[in-house]
Amino acid sequence: MNNLIKQLFFIPKCKGCQRLANENNLCTECKNKLLKCRISNPAKPIHLNVKNINSSFASYHYRDVARKIIKYAKFKNPAPFLNSFIDDISIDILQIMKENNIDIIVQSPCHKTKLYKQEISLPDEMVKRLSILGLKTNLSCVKKIRKTAQQHNLSIEKRKINLVNAFEIQDNVKDQNVLIIDDVITTGNTVSEIAKELKLAGRKNVYAWAYTFNDK
Repeated sequence: MNNLIKQLFFIPKCKGCQRLANENNLCTECKNKLLKCRISNPAKPIHLNVKNINSSFASYHYRDVARKIIKYAKFKNPAPFLNSFIDDISIDILQIMKENNIDIIVQSPCHKTKLYKQEISLPDEMVKRLSILGLKTNLSCVKKIRKTAQQHNLSIEKRKINLVNAFEIQDNVKDQNVLIIDDVITTGNTVSEIAKELKLAGRKNVYAWAYTFNDK
């Protein structure tokens, strides 16, 4: 009865195709497609060697429905994605934290000017929802202090240069194992640059997890 009332008044939309959803903000068709994007063991490091990062993880491949979900959440309406974010991947992150003795979670931040085009920072909102689980998070630890060009428009070499000195660490906590949260990892240059600053500031080990891994 409660589920019926929720559907009647809140009309949950599928985060993949925006049609009426029937489970976890997914329609049956998109749910099946998303399962095909699922990385077989999200707690196992992905095959991506990233400088300054001890290990990188992801829950889905950045393709098909998973790609649509992220793009729609970033540029149109984040609500369907964020409303079911914890149900989707909390188990993945909890396992990664346990197996790697993670002390704190931070986000891959965006520069304030990006929010003129994008109403929210998706990694920020993902970390906020993880804090609901009682996980230790710190949204003010990493700050992006320099506006940069969009990474996807640049060559691999220019992506590295683009992010140099773009981030700053804002607290004095040392000797902690840190997990960086992002929506997409492609080359890993962004999390690498954040990890470099975290380690210079005295963090012990730095790991990265993204909702999707773009391996193409």
